Amino acid sequence: MWLTALIRSLVITSVFLGSAAAALAAPRAADAAGAACPGAAATVLTLPSGATGGSVTVRTPSGFAGSVRRADGSDVPAVWTAGSSGGYSVTALSLADGQTDGYVAGANSAGTLVVTESSSADEARTWVVQDSPASLKNPASWAALDGPAASADVWGQLIDDAGAVTGAYADAGTWTDATWTPQSAGASGYRITRLSPLPGDSASLIEDTSPGGDVVGASSTATTSTAVVWPRSGRPLAAPALSSAADLRTTAAAVNDHGLLGGTAVTADGHDDAWVASPGGAVHDLGVMPGDDYAIVWGVSDGGVAVGDSLAGSGAARGLYWAGTGAVRELPGPAGLSAVQRTAVFGIGDDDIAWGESGAGLSGPVQPVVWTCASRLAHAPVTPAASPVTPAAFPTAPAVRASPAVSLPAPVSPPAAAASRVHGPQPRPEPAARLRLTAAYPPPAGPAEPGSASRPGPWLIAGAAFLVLALTVAVLRRRRPA
Repeated sequence: MWLTALIRSLVITSVFLGSAAAALAAPRAADAAGAACPGAAATVLTLPSGATGGSVTVRTPSGFAGSVRRADGSDVPAVWTAGSSGGYSVTALSLADGQTDGYVAGANSAGTLVVTESSSADEARTWVVQDSPASLKNPASWAALDGPAASADVWGQLIDDAGAVTGAYADAGTWTDATWTPQSAGASGYRITRLSPLPGDSASLIEDTSPGGDVVGASSTATTSTAVVWPRSGRPLAAPALSSAADLRTTAAAVNDHGLLGGTAVTADGHDDAWVASPGGAVHDLGVMPGDDYAIVWGVSDGGVAVGDSLAGSGAARGLYWAGTGAVRELPGPAGLSAVQRTAVFGIGDDDIAWGESGAGLSGPVQPVVWTCASRLAHAPVTPAASPVTPAAFPTAPAVRASPAVSLPAPVSPPAAAASRVHGPQPRPEPAARLRLTAAYPPPAGPAEPGSASRPGPWLIAGAAFLVLALTVAVLRRRRPA
């Protein structure tokens, strides 16, 4: 009997070991599936009738959003909606009376968009719009975002999953970064809170927000700038510096929901290096691609993949891709482009889909591009040719699904701001002493940063299995009849 029990214990142990090994291998299998996903392509999205180009700035629950370029060189906000049988249909939004340019600046997981438009007189207006066919085509349903004064311009840029909009307002020509937080249930309007620079600095610049509401950007003086995090509820915190850089100027341009940052920094060799920093303080200097002078990270997925662009002094730009470990790779534009490109990647999801823009040559409009299976498309960067290549015409990408003909809309007038909106500056949050991110911005609960020891190693699993086996044998020996 004791032999039977021992065999059973060995079976149980092997099952335990197999389950643990399967749990350990599952993420690796998922990674392998992502690397081997079919249909890898850089695709130019459909343009409305009369448009010559465009750019994808954000991803929405139903597709993507950004802007399209009209023949006169102005930009119109646009939304691309995925179809049930593949492909995307495009909706060009209206410009308000007097506004000459616009784009969809932000989107959250609820499908709420931030639409910002400007005029030739540098006046800016922002609306909060629901991503639905009825709302997109009905500007009367758009909610205007106001500054603290009726005459203030508002430039909205970001929106988190709680509906808080981050941007800037200007009164008498002076811009101030701020967050518009929706009032509690039963109230309408927003509470405006100023985003202050670090102590001793004179200005701030916002660049990105996480779904949870942490805002990143820079705090600056006349000669320096420092990458900064404004937590959802808290004071501005300085991000860690690059260990290998002079850090004369640093800017955080991306953040994910686990606190992983990305941006750019001026280094001792005069280049502007792309970088990624973890909440624990580790900083990865991604540098620039061969032959380039400037690089920046524009987006970081929740899984830790970073994307951006690397630029040369000539104006040529290449898509930047970093898997979280290893070397930086290049994410190319659509097939058929000339060797000289202007490609920028603004974001990437954990499903390996990235978005941004790409153009042929050093002039002319860029096109809205989506990269499917980006990890498969990315390759080692090469040094550009010494002599420029004659730009080729931008290739026309056939639509996967025929989209309805859409013409660019005529200007209309969205509604004026509701009288019930909350106005007036809120108490300015005075930051405490300047703190490093390593001490004051601990990693939130959730998945660990890439490369960390977040799962049990095989030695730990084997040790646990051996302990279970030893205890089982000891118990059986005690029960063995004399």
